[in-house]
Amino acid sequence: MPMLMNDFGLLGSESLTDPTRDKYGTLIDASVGEDLMPVLSAVRQRVNEIGKDGRLTTEGRIHEFRLTGARAHDKLEQLHSTRRRKLEQDAQQAKAPSRLPNEAEFAKENHLEPIHLHARMEAIRHVLRTLDPVERKTALTEAAQKGDVAVLLAASGFHPFVRPVRSSDLNSAIQEWIDASTPPEALAVREAMTQYDANYKTAQTHVGELTGVQASNSHARTAAKQFTRPPMFAEPKEADRDSRLP
Repeated sequence: MPMLMNDFGLLGSESLTDPTRDKYGTLIDASVGEDLMPVLSAVRQRVNEIGKDGRLTTEGRIHEFRLTGARAHDKLEQLHSTRRRKLEQDAQQAKAPSRLPNEAEFAKENHLEPIHLHARMEAIRHVLRTLDPVERKTALTEAAQKGDVAVLLAASGFHPFVRPVRSSDLNSAIQEWIDASTPPEALAVREAMTQYDANYKTAQTHVGELTGVQASNSHARTAAKQFTRPPMFAEPKEADRDSRLP
């Protein structure tokens, strides 16, 4: 079960798989403990202060809530992008496939002349046409497991209107090939990035709930910082006026 590091529901490194925790656990815990938690704690404290300040008018209280939310969202964006650069750099270096290569890329990688590539693709398609649906699905699955890109590429090359291969079977096989071809370091950074972004979204949600300013509402955030301050404090009572007189 995922471990919560705090009462805001942010997930720490204990919720990661072992390989990911070994490499990115420190980053995840730092992002929670040093970035997100201080911002959320400060927002909650400020919201409580605003709510208890009897001197503020209703307009003044709303303005302070909005200003607090706008500033918090800006801070969260800044913190999120700073640490995420490390994850993005690692993801680029891991070179995990996100799609099948196209025919030109496949030919270049395998040193095939166009005529030889065409002949190979047509030969595979001919075999696929002779198979029944169950056999075709099995052939695609086996190709994905073996890393046989040629079979998947040939199956993808059928014209959509005459394709004998079910799209669901083909997409499933391609995804299985992508997963099988993804190196462990890419899987680790992908998991870390998913949790990192999820914590950030959770923090944004809390700021929105506490202040009424949602992260997606850029107009409200800009207005909160630029709007002319309304009457911030209520007029003092007569007794208060008298107590300040010499």
